[in-house]
Amino acid sequence: MEVVLFEVKERTAYVKINRLEKKNAINLEVREGLKRAWEQVNNDPEIRSAIITGGGEIFSVGQDLEELSEFREHEPVEELPLNTDETFGAFVRKPLIAAINGYCLGTGLLLVLNSDFRIAGKNVRFGIPEVKVAVPPILDFPFKIAQNLPRVYAMEMLLLGEFLEAETAHRLGFVNRAVESNEVLTTAVELADKINRLSPFMTRLFKEQYRIITDQPPQGIAFSKTLTKLGRYCEDYREGPRAFKEKRRPVWSTESRRT
Repeated sequence: MEVVLFEVKERTAYVKINRLEKKNAINLEVREGLKRAWEQVNNDPEIRSAIITGGGEIFSVGQDLEELSEFREHEPVEELPLNTDETFGAFVRKPLIAAINGYCLGTGLLLVLNSDFRIAGKNVRFGIPEVKVAVPPILDFPFKIAQNLPRVYAMEMLLLGEFLEAETAHRLGFVNRAVESNEVLTTAVELADKINRLSPFMTRLFKEQYRIITDQPPQGIAFSKTLTKLGRYCEDYREGPRAFKEKRRPVWSTESRRT
């Protein structure tokens, strides 16, 4: 079964994460599928917009922690294959719309942060639960959150792993629309239809200009990646995903030293 579905209808590409039995958790196969999808979107001149969504009633619960735990046993500090900005849509040249239902967590949220428009069902809960399993933030996650949310909400998500509800997300300008869950895709399609009637050259031009202006400086990205790698030397980074896989409460390194 394809874990990333791709089709084009009336100049809009539909990209759907389709790993329902794992709540659309993102593993290597999904990352490979997303990378191929974005390449098709960028290279097909007939495509003028793209919609990213999740199959079933969940957008994505984020990184597949079982895969991560197994990978860390062999590669303690290296990055997961294809765990890159490109994979999560940062360099899609056409307008990208996120149609979101259910949970949208971790790297699933990164897909949304890299989208240009966000349509959320009223049942959506956004979150960055990495802190609860001692996984340092990948790529430039904190920067993108800082761009999109006031500090106090960003800290609740980053430091506590708290959820951001759809209605609050809409009030804060984090999403364009908060609609009934059965209206998410139709609202996204209506938006795509508006985009498809515009000059494709101009929409790409405006998007690229905005991206250049708002991108994090290269030195900031480099320093962020250094801090992430530093976090991977911590024993907690192996313990968190391991405890999740074993369905038990993690024992952090400071706690184990006290006993």
